Amino acid sequence: MDTSTPVPALPDRPRARLRRLLAAASAAVAVATALTAAATTPAAALDNDLAATPPMGWNSWNTFGCAIDEDLIESTADHLVSSGLAAKGYRYVNIDDCWQAPQRDQAGRLQADPTRFPSGIKALADHVHAQGLKLGIYSTAGTGTCQRLPGSLGHEDLDARTFASWGVDYLKYDHCFTEKSALPDVDRITLTGGDQTSSYEGEAAQPSGTAKTVSCPTCSGGARVTGLGAAKGALDFSVDVPTAGTYRLGIDYLYGADPRTSYYPTGYVTVNGQRAGDRIRFDPSPSAQQTASYRMDVTLAAGGNTIRLDNPLTDLKVKQDNFARMRDALAATGRPIVYSINANTQDGTSFADIANLWRTTQDIKPLWHSTSWYRGVDDIIEQNGRLGSATGPGHWNDPDMLEVGVRLDGFPGLTPDEERTHFSMWAMMAAPLIAGADVRTMSADTAEVLGNSAVIAVDQDRLGQAGTLVASSGDTEVWVRVLHNGDRAVVLRNRGTTTRQVTATPAQLGVTADNRYLVRDLWADTARTHVPAELSAAVPAHGVAMYRIHRLGR
Repeated sequence: MDTSTPVPALPDRPRARLRRLLAAASAAVAVATALTAAATTPAAALDNDLAATPPMGWNSWNTFGCAIDEDLIESTADHLVSSGLAAKGYRYVNIDDCWQAPQRDQAGRLQADPTRFPSGIKALADHVHAQGLKLGIYSTAGTGTCQRLPGSLGHEDLDARTFASWGVDYLKYDHCFTEKSALPDVDRITLTGGDQTSSYEGEAAQPSGTAKTVSCPTCSGGARVTGLGAAKGALDFSVDVPTAGTYRLGIDYLYGADPRTSYYPTGYVTVNGQRAGDRIRFDPSPSAQQTASYRMDVTLAAGGNTIRLDNPLTDLKVKQDNFARMRDALAATGRPIVYSINANTQDGTSFADIANLWRTTQDIKPLWHSTSWYRGVDDIIEQNGRLGSATGPGHWNDPDMLEVGVRLDGFPGLTPDEERTHFSMWAMMAAPLIAGADVRTMSADTAEVLGNSAVIAVDQDRLGQAGTLVASSGDTEVWVRVLHNGDRAVVLRNRGTTTRQVTATPAQLGVTADNRYLVRDLWADTARTHVPAELSAAVPAHGVAMYRIHRLGR
């Protein structure tokens, strides 16, 4: 998610205020009761019987960003029903970032922004549930959300219970202001016992791996040690104490984080081969040239001791651990909550044992191709399309939300052909279909694309096997997806800038000469009997032709 977007202040919009206040009062009682429930044993792995097919719904971010309030969410839920989209499967109404108040309440719980959501999330969930829909909410595996509101790192159990008590059905869990596996640069350590303090410079310790000493004019000894942690570098201090016992260890370090993109270095202290406490999270120092200090108690033997600073974990392992903590916290609530994560990995890593769906790319924007950090539709198809082996019932690759019908300042938007390609290929990739358009004012064309039942049926096929690229030539591609009843979904795709003839052979389609087939065009809504021969279409620029092939027999 783009962390540069400001958080605008919205005026309160009174609507049925009495109803909301009464609902909010009732919700407060329900929340207080639910939060007293004891947590059960955490799940060893994800097994929540949810998301048997890719989730479908709507999310507030793509169109509205932080400009959200309860009126918008309620009216969106109402329009999903009245437009017929809910009946076609769009049942999750997901609130993205900026629903939170800037601070937690006195009990440490997340709370809704009182101006934007004066009735609270429980009352909003009740409204959504009354429409036959489900409510989703947003948090992060960090100290803050991407818009610098309270995150869930270190509060996983409490936040999961809070979400469950509100009636939340879906959690989007992002990756901002979180932890990494590298340690900060180390200036020195100190040991205090009684009224005596000893200092040990980092440059005098024993480095290993990628750890190395570099100049630091502002450090106590004129140098610091960098390259620590991330399963690559460690620093061993040899220390002597007169008597065995507990000593106060101080770690003087430097990490001048950019507050716009901050993450937290982490590491471990090991004393004489034994881990001393849990993983440490280091807060930013005042600047890159000024030290901060982390202090903890350690138990030392009389005489010589070795204190090691390192982190044997990789960034990926730290992410997996942090996302798994929320997985287990959600499971402990006993409430079915679909778990959607953005671990900010684009290398094809599967999180199938942790989440129901996981992002595979950077954020999508309403354009075909991007040269910036964000991605266009064509970029994401190229990146996500090769990851299909990781997807299946209960665990889905998430190439990000739909830009069909989204109009955003500074972006060109998608042409009608590009929107059909977008929707068709998300269905072929067995991707979640989370609309981002303003469904209250969407055009007939947007409604037609989002509501194409035949394409939705491909996406929601219960086999859950993603389509594959079976042939390509220049800018043309042939994609095939096998469906649960043996049908084939086929996309003939043109990535070029002019109309191209795209052709698929019988071998590519998986059809044989001794059978007849019914071929249905899923956008033209026409069908014809087909004997095994090539399937060909004139496909417009950036467009697709999409078919479903059903075997009729001999």
